[in-house]
Amino acid sequence: MKTIKKRVAIVLSLFMAFANLMPMALASNDHHHDHHDEHHGVELDVDKSATGHVTAGTYMWDITKTAEPDEVNMFYGDSKDVDYTVNVTKSGPTAPSYYVTGVIDVKNEGDRNTQNLKITDYVKGKTHSYSSWDTLTTVVIDVSSNPVLTPGETGHYNYTIYFNKGSKNYFKNYIKVEVDNFKDDDDDFEDAEDSFSLPNTPAPLNSSVTVNDTNGFSWGFSDSGSQSYTQNFVCGQSLEYGNTATIVQTGQQATANVNINCYGLEVTKTVNTSFDREYDWTISKTASALNFILQIGQTANVDFLVDVSSTSTDKNWQATGNINVYNPAPIAATILSVNDIISPDIVAEVTCSDIEFPYLLGSEQTLTCTYVGNLPNTEDRTNTATVTLQNNQEDEKNGDFEAQALATTDFSDTQGVSFEEAVMNEIDECIDVTNTFLGNTTVLGNVCYGPAQFNAPGYTVGPYTLAGTYTIPTPADFTTNDTESEGDATVGLTITVNQAGQILGDSDTRLPGGSILGASSNLSGSGANLVQLITIMFLLSLGFTGLYLIARKQV
Repeated sequence: MKTIKKRVAIVLSLFMAFANLMPMALASNDHHHDHHDEHHGVELDVDKSATGHVTAGTYMWDITKTAEPDEVNMFYGDSKDVDYTVNVTKSGPTAPSYYVTGVIDVKNEGDRNTQNLKITDYVKGKTHSYSSWDTLTTVVIDVSSNPVLTPGETGHYNYTIYFNKGSKNYFKNYIKVEVDNFKDDDDDFEDAEDSFSLPNTPAPLNSSVTVNDTNGFSWGFSDSGSQSYTQNFVCGQSLEYGNTATIVQTGQQATANVNINCYGLEVTKTVNTSFDREYDWTISKTASALNFILQIGQTANVDFLVDVSSTSTDKNWQATGNINVYNPAPIAATILSVNDIISPDIVAEVTCSDIEFPYLLGSEQTLTCTYVGNLPNTEDRTNTATVTLQNNQEDEKNGDFEAQALATTDFSDTQGVSFEEAVMNEIDECIDVTNTFLGNTTVLGNVCYGPAQFNAPGYTVGPYTLAGTYTIPTPADFTTNDTESEGDATVGLTITVNQAGQILGDSDTRLPGGSILGASSNLSGSGANLVQLITIMFLLSLGFTGLYLIARKQV
């Protein structure tokens, strides 16, 4: 170590001038008097070390990662390839770093504490041994670890100073230590210096790097470049997949995110139940009398009663409704089929009007189909509508393209089938009833469900102008309101018309108005009248003969 103490010689003339000024100095304040006290103050002993260092320059790397596409919209069961690319860019290297380190030792050999201790460090260099020194950098050393040195105390101050080497080949580290209270007023500072050399400049760092990828890949790069690979994603749930590539040597990272949006067709269905109740009708008819004996010109009244009744049969149980298929995805869906099954295995007929399968259902569009299922009874069941989607599977890595083309996914909705609130379609629940007499038809009325009875009074039989036996059919009919089915019941009336004045046998019964029960004749017209006339004349002759014989006997 080289210590330099500066002593300023006092020229005699200055000494004389100082002597002349002494009276004034004595009159000054006590501070100046103490400052010039040569017996008290600080004396410093300074020492230092210096070691030169070189940090190699560093190649700079940048890394990016991309995913194409970075957002994928799929249906459940679909798969999609995503292409990742990792790019690295090399630049530099940076310039090497030069610096000097060491320890500065400062000892207080005085009898007072140091005041305002300050250390200034100068890094100096020169190109040739014979060249003069140039200051490369100047740094004030941090003394906060021990800013005041007590008498006899030594302070140790570590330092690290970076500098620009330039073209210099020789180096030294020079320090200047200052306090405000040196014992000797002629002392402004104490100094020390130490020469140092620099090691050979090493090769730049990170001339090549390794990149590791979270998908299990690893690549080496000695220059700018890129690597690509394909990752297949299967639609299971909507997720954001992060994928990171890392430079091992620097810790730099680049992440590419892929948003996988999974969608499913939304299938909803309605269930309506119904059945037919068909009515079967019967009709019967009675008359107040069936046989009439009249004289020519006579009439008789007849009344009718018509009875109708019905029984019903349930049939044609059905489940019907709509099947709605909604596509919530931002992409079109290829629908292969729409089916409907009613438990246990009843296949309903599905109709999707004006389309053919495969059918392309657009984004946010709805396909509406109808179905009809014929059932054997009213048992509770389940009804499931199933929509089959053609999946879009892209997986070049695996390459089973045939299997990918056949992949499908079903979406369904199940509802219960109950006849508790079924719609009943009534068939022929009502009829119109009529009665016909001698070609004239009278509407008796309309009846629903039955039974019902209709009274048809006041019909007149006769009068007849010729004797004989007459038959009158009197049908009652009904017609159903839906199928217009018909039914009838007929009562036949028999009317016997006799010639006026005809003598009847004992067994004949005369009805009110001259009718005689039990008398009948199949003769009609002029022949019947001739026979009747001969009969009367014969009876009259018998009567006259009898009267004559009785009179003779009495005489």
